[in-house]
Amino acid sequence: MTINSAYRTSAQQFLLYQWYLRRQCGITAAAPPGGSNHESGLAIDTSSYNYWMTALQSNGWRWFGAGDVVHFDYVGSGSVDLRSAGVRAFQRLHNRNNPGNTISEDGAFGSATEAAMNQAPCNGYSGGGGPSPSPGNCDECYNCVKFGGGNACAPSPCSQSCAGINECMDCVILYQGGAACSDRCP
Repeated sequence: MTINSAYRTSAQQFLLYQWYLRRQCGITAAAPPGGSNHESGLAIDTSSYNYWMTALQSNGWRWFGAGDVVHFDYVGSGSVDLRSAGVRAFQRLHNRNNPGNTISEDGAFGSATEAAMNQAPCNGYSGGGGPSPSPGNCDECYNCVKFGGGNACAPSPCSQSCAGINECMDCVILYQGGAACSDRCP
């Protein structure tokens, strides 16, 4: 099975949603941060949806339908909605690193959380309450990109050819080793 997308952090969902709003990278459907089952690890996108539909549906997966034909949500036993937990984790991390500019830790992705995400450092906060890395300090497979007045780390090319998938695919080195094609914003 080829899985084009599965778990996403709130920050990854934010970036994907920004591309969707700007009609970039061929993104035709994206939920706002805190609204995607990808943020709970309970969704997959597969370009082979017709081939896998019967098997997925008979094992607890619901097809999203014509609005997002590649998308399936897991609705079987044991599924737990964690979407707001990822947003809350970002809010807590932001507050830890910005004690003079805190936002509500309610797990809802509102305008204050969006503004904080727009201003977050490209490669994330340092984790503690100390100074954050400066924007642009992305790792070897990510480039800092500007969007919406903020910054984000987006995949940059590496050795694998991703041509032919779509115009917005780049090769990225996986942290576990190896490489994969991943969406990027031109």
